[in-house]
Amino acid sequence: MSGHEVLGHGTACVTLGGEAQAVDAMYFDCSEITPEWKDQLYRGAGSLFNVLLALACVLGLRRLAQPRSWLGYFLWISAILNLLQSGSYVGFGRFIHPGMDWAMIVAASEPASVWAPLVTLAGIALIVWGLQVGRAGEALFLAPGASVRRQRTRLLMPPYLTAAAISIAASALVPSDDRMMMIMGGIGNSLFFLAPMLLLLAFPARRGAPEQGPDLPPRRWIVGAALVATVLYLVLAGGIDLG
Repeated sequence: MSGHEVLGHGTACVTLGGEAQAVDAMYFDCSEITPEWKDQLYRGAGSLFNVLLALACVLGLRRLAQPRSWLGYFLWISAILNLLQSGSYVGFGRFIHPGMDWAMIVAASEPASVWAPLVTLAGIALIVWGLQVGRAGEALFLAPGASVRRQRTRLLMPPYLTAAAISIAASALVPSDDRMMMIMGGIGNSLFFLAPMLLLLAFPARRGAPEQGPDLPPRRWIVGAALVATVLYLVLAGGIDLG
């Protein structure tokens, strides 16, 4: 979400002639941007960042000399998370609250009756792409001779639950007069928007056992770096005044 807000909305704000005013874990506050088409680009830039990041991860995974590695796993799971989150946000966020980016984009587009289903279809397409990435890449991280469902659970559930925990924790720290609405938003942005990932646990296993297992030995520094990044994100979740 930090990339969505800072690199997505933030870069668009400055590039399109706006003035950055504040940022937190769930919002980027930019001055008014005109004309309207620039404002539309600004609102869609967060999701565009997620899609471009996912594409970079997919291409990076394909180019790795050793994809069955921690780096390969990081690229694979990052692509899945970004595609599912952005797809759910684009396709269904407008049904949750009228102030969400894509709800406002659809409301300002004419005719809305045409744009609304197109935006929903675009979101569904991103979700399907995310599931395809998950299915295509899982064989890299499965070991021969072990339960596929158990291995999938170990690969997918920790990032799913971790993303949810961080999102909900951050939503509790975001400045707001309606704390419950923020927390519900954190739950929606994680548990619900990433819920299609659970489908990857239920798909039938592909034919043919993996020829070799992944090279994922324990790495304490990875856990340490992840904890540091998480703490830093939560510290900054309360917002930064850029004005």
